[in-house]
Amino acid sequence: MRFTPNQHGYYQLRWQGDVMIVNYSETWNEITVRKLHQEARQSWEARGLRSWGFLSDASEWTGATPQAIEEWWLFFEDGVQHGMRAFTGILSNELQALLLNRLTEKARALVPYQQSENIDQALNWLNQQGILDRPFEES
Repeated sequence: MRFTPNQHGYYQLRWQGDVMIVNYSETWNEITVRKLHQEARQSWEARGLRSWGFLSDASEWTGATPQAIEEWWLFFEDGVQHGMRAFTGILSNELQALLLNRLTEKARALVPYQQSENIDQALNWLNQQGILDRPFEES
């Protein structure tokens, strides 16, 4: 008999203008990250070559397996290859910041990064990077 692992943890992916917002909840395994990566990649490819920003909201996230962290990095690198130009993350505590410090430093080497305290601050920072959180309207 072969053991097939189930998804642990949840996410919600949505776009707000040129900002991809992912809300994470509970504790993640690599299955969850692979599902996120697959869904995100489909949306990146549908957008074509347009630049975009990534808002990662981990305020309800409780951790991840080491394999999930490795898979998340592959997801992030692929996002950069598909037009990600800036990244901001919302963390709920210092333990999360310590757990993700290595990933944050690696991400910062690829795109501008800022840790944000809330959604409004995150969207404002992305707007300052030239990533609009609403569709462009000609006047």
